[in-house]
Amino acid sequence: MSESEKIEWERRRLEAITMSAGLSRCLNKGGKHIEAYAELLEEEWTGRQSALRFVQDGSSIIHNLLLWNEFLANGLQGCLGLELLSVQPVLEGVARNCPKAAKDEFRPNLEENSFAMVDASLLQSVLHEMANAVSTLPNCQELGFNCFNVELDSSTVSILRSDIKPGPYIAIAITPYPIQELYLDEYVAIAEYKGKYWTGDEMPESRFLHWLGTAVLHNGELLVHKDNGSGEDGSLLFLLPLSSAVSDGNLNAKMVDGRPETILVVDDEDMIWLVVLNMLHSLGYTVLLAENGQEAVEIYKSNPGAIDLVLLDMVMPVMNAHEAFPLLKEADPNVRVLLASGYVEEEDVQDLLANGAISFMRKPYLLKDLARRIREILDKHGHAGI
Repeated sequence: MSESEKIEWERRRLEAITMSAGLSRCLNKGGKHIEAYAELLEEEWTGRQSALRFVQDGSSIIHNLLLWNEFLANGLQGCLGLELLSVQPVLEGVARNCPKAAKDEFRPNLEENSFAMVDASLLQSVLHEMANAVSTLPNCQELGFNCFNVELDSSTVSILRSDIKPGPYIAIAITPYPIQELYLDEYVAIAEYKGKYWTGDEMPESRFLHWLGTAVLHNGELLVHKDNGSGEDGSLLFLLPLSSAVSDGNLNAKMVDGRPETILVVDDEDMIWLVVLNMLHSLGYTVLLAENGQEAVEIYKSNPGAIDLVLLDMVMPVMNAHEAFPLLKEADPNVRVLLASGYVEEEDVQDLLANGAISFMRKPYLLKDLARRIREILDKHGHAGI
């Protein structure tokens, strides 16, 4: 199997999981409605034995389907690589790439250090796809991309007709017009929406299942604007449960000769930049950024004895890792390089590892695993100029 085939297989596998989770949520909603209706029919048809038996048999089938669906839903939980992250840099990466984005691109109204348990790569991909979809609506002149902290009590959850638990959430609003405030009572859980799903070019309903399933597997919800006649159709709201941040002091940066440890991140995916940058900054590191190997070599040479580790992506335009690594070694025989890629296998980087690259990480990786690997490398292999 080629690398492109492996990547496509992994994408399809992940979508099968998220779509199954979305379908499970919809089946659960529909099954409960049918159960409630069957109970009304049983009361109305008391005394009509044949009709009553038919309704009771149907109720038994629905009950069993809901039980099997519950087993499916429980089995899907834990399939994502969730980790505790500050949400704002994840959203900034999406907003930066949104078509028709409002002039200020991203207007967060989040409390400081709003954290959630997320799969950063999947969340960015889904929000970007949702934004692309909203931007194609006929009524979308300027895409609104906002986020808010919201507290959901049991009454609000009931109004939204959602299965999520009351509590604090991060609400990510993607609208076909800029907004300043969020009115939750204008939204309803997409699995409960009775109107037309989309007013622009029709989207395959599988995409809604994918988005909903992603929300479900994050213990959140996907909402849609419920007013089907106001011209505001297409407004989507993604809810993430707010989590408390617990830092691991063992992963924090250290001081070297009076300065924080410095890392050069070399990657051409700017959505990844922001998330990794924020994580490393939160741990106390100084971070330099390069979009390709050529920039990395220039930055490394311009900062002699000041860069403690290079996080080098394998596949980049202009100059890839195979071309850049020898130049980094030429500039500093003791350069510390951590390789990363989602497109190559470890055997494809053996030549670089044999020539002095310290380690290799496959994308997508959990940021906590990246932080741990960086700490291990710096503790074992020392620092620039030492």
